[in-house]
Amino acid sequence: MIMEQDNTIAEKPKTIIFSHQGAMFLPGDNINKNWNVIRPLHSEDVEETKRHYEKEIIEVGKSWRQYIFVWYDTIIADMFERLLHDPSRPEYKEWRFMSFFHRKKTTETNKLSKRIMASWRRYILASMQQYDYIIKYLIPYCHILTDDDMREINDFWEAPKRVEDIDELKKRKPKFPIMAYPLGGALGMQRNKRIQELLA
Repeated sequence: MIMEQDNTIAEKPKTIIFSHQGAMFLPGDNINKNWNVIRPLHSEDVEETKRHYEKEIIEVGKSWRQYIFVWYDTIIADMFERLLHDPSRPEYKEWRFMSFFHRKKTTETNKLSKRIMASWRRYILASMQQYDYIIKYLIPYCHILTDDDMREINDFWEAPKRVEDIDELKKRKPKFPIMAYPLGGALGMQRNKRIQELLA
């Protein structure tokens, strides 16, 4: 399914955060004022689900709100991947996509809850592995996600455009550890290209 062009999509890049059962975090006050949710559709009909997500993506794209929370599933992950590779849809190219996980031993819950969350973590990571445009970060359990966090995350990816030499770039560390470096995602490719230019 390919969504029809809609020139009213807001120009400012959106940040898509894929939520799932394997991580527990909360949005801080400023993010709470600046976010939308793409509602999941619990339907056995795949085409109906795609139509639902298509409508939701268009609506959140028009909004002034910068952050979009999405309950992860492979249908919407596939839809976003197709949009990112569609040359006729450049408005989505600068959108940022991420998901959060915890280190195995940092969840402050009882043993049963730890096992359940660990099981979900393994399942979601295995499912997400094919989507290298989704950057997977390790955050503390029950972390409150702030505007400062998001600025620092973005600064890490934007830094190659601003630094003059590779040594300066090496000093830049991501706000949260990245579980697997996104070599094929748009942000990863842009960063790698700039690193190659600095090394030349």
